[in-house]
Amino acid sequence: PLAQVRLTKSFSIDTGALGSLVSAAIPFDTVDVDTANMVDLTTNPYAITLPSFGRYAASFQVTTSTVAAANTTEFFEIRALTTTGNNSTGARDDYTSDTSTPALFNGSSMFRYAAAFPLADVVTPTLVLTWGNLQPNVNTITLARMTVFWLGDA
Repeated sequence: PLAQVRLTKSFSIDTGALGSLVSAAIPFDTVDVDTANMVDLTTNPYAITLPSFGRYAASFQVTTSTVAAANTTEFFEIRALTTTGNNSTGARDDYTSDTSTPALFNGSSMFRYAAAFPLADVVTPTLVLTWGNLQPNVNTITLARMTVFWLGDA
């Protein structure tokens, strides 16, 4: 199984009204490849759903065109959603702004999807790419891509 989704239209978020330490999922609009029916952008434009237990690799690339004031810390990470919260799979990139434009982010990791801990790094099959920051600001994402593929049995 392999799936890759992409954001082709600019996406802006204003976190000023949301307070500090904000996290928001990135809505994808294009499926580049999906070999196992892992993506349904009509139902959920944010997620890749894992089809079975196993070891997976996940990666992302993001470009933002607007950068907050100096010393603003921003991050992107792939998270596994649950009904009570979420946990990171480990694919994460942090950036402390020096007001450069654009800002480039990327990350990759391997993880295990299983029914329960301690065998699993994630116990839910729904993965999303989230953007977050530690200071309220407006950010525009000009490109985002997330890829997930199966490596083998857990």
